[in-house]
Amino acid sequence: MWMNINDLDLEPLDAEPMLEADQVVTLDAYSGVFSDQSFRHSFNNVTYAVPQIPTLLTALTMGDYANRTEVYGKQTDTHILKHLNVVEIVVNNHDYYSHPFHLHGHVFQVIEMGDLRSKERRVKTALNTPVKRDTVVIGGGHYAILRFRADNPGVWLFHCHIDFHIMLGLQMTFVEAPDKIQSRLEHKLPDMYRENCVAQGIRTTGNALGGGNAIDLGDQDQINPSPYPDQFESADPPSGWTLISYILQG
Repeated sequence: MWMNINDLDLEPLDAEPMLEADQVVTLDAYSGVFSDQSFRHSFNNVTYAVPQIPTLLTALTMGDYANRTEVYGKQTDTHILKHLNVVEIVVNNHDYYSHPFHLHGHVFQVIEMGDLRSKERRVKTALNTPVKRDTVVIGGGHYAILRFRADNPGVWLFHCHIDFHIMLGLQMTFVEAPDKIQSRLEHKLPDMYRENCVAQGIRTTGNALGGGNAIDLGDQDQINPSPYPDQFESADPPSGWTLISYILQG
């Protein structure tokens, strides 16, 4: 027998109390036509593009500059997390369809979920010991508040788990405790990792573009939002309209 269960009504077996946030990252998920005239997904109007140097290697090799978001490239939409901070992610899904959002490297507490489109802003809040997930489905026009403790230094993606949406840019990057990454690996790339990169022609040091100048990445091929506004923000498209026609009629 099928039962419809709301995650916020569940409690984890470890009974961890609700975490209090030290750092808040707000992510607005949109989709639309970008400056290259293609339809893309984005967080905060940044559509993800793979850097020339893997982000983990930039964090490992850039010394103190690894604490600067600029070195990772604009299109990675990188946020730096301090070691052991409790991070709150506020995800606003402005699309009219659902996205299953997934976090690498951690499980998070699901604190709150609600409807962006309701004037009453219908909200459901977690119990004192919120359920934990690594993936949460956020409906169209809805939001979720998630929290986790940054206790696993590394580079972790947060993205929609629909592969097509990943390909269209609906992902971003958390670089967690870059100083810990460097000290634990002794600023040295493991030999097997290096060999894999060399075999694929991937450089292993430098900023997102492989340059030695940490902050100046030169002219990046940035994909910007086009003049078309996000017409379907927090609203369903008109009856009978397709997604693309709804965007282009704006």
